[in-house]
Amino acid sequence: MSTQREKDDTKTTKDLPQQLRTRVADHLEARAEFIEHASTERHIELIKDEEEELTIIRSVADQHQAVVQRIPSDIRSPKASIDDYRLFGKMFATTAVERRLSLRDAIDGLLFLKSEMMRELAVEGFLLEMSSAELSSLMDFIGT
Repeated sequence: MSTQREKDDTKTTKDLPQQLRTRVADHLEARAEFIEHASTERHIELIKDEEEELTIIRSVADQHQAVVQRIPSDIRSPKASIDDYRLFGKMFATTAVERRLSLRDAIDGLLFLKSEMMRELAVEGFLLEMSSAELSSLMDFIGT
């Protein structure tokens, strides 16, 4: 009997048709700066009264940008797996802790980032084009 982690590790973007993967990846890549900016602003709004944390959150905006830039290349590759993304998440968390960002704030930042990516895809109509299985595959892959 396989564990949930083993099942998760076998999830890849190959469940998405190549043309759709390419279009989604191209769109996220083109909108990366906006997505990073919007997610950082939402995060700042959440903790607007704590100046030290605001400075730290602004300092990890480069990590948000790295996440948004990494995802399109992974989506394009049918061989990229959720395990690749898991390793990237560990790197992001380590950097956030090194910069004195609380784990809660690091997680909030990633949630805002993923929310903005999904919002972008919804606004552009990509989510309406996907079957429930395709949407599930995409959401599993980017961790939403």
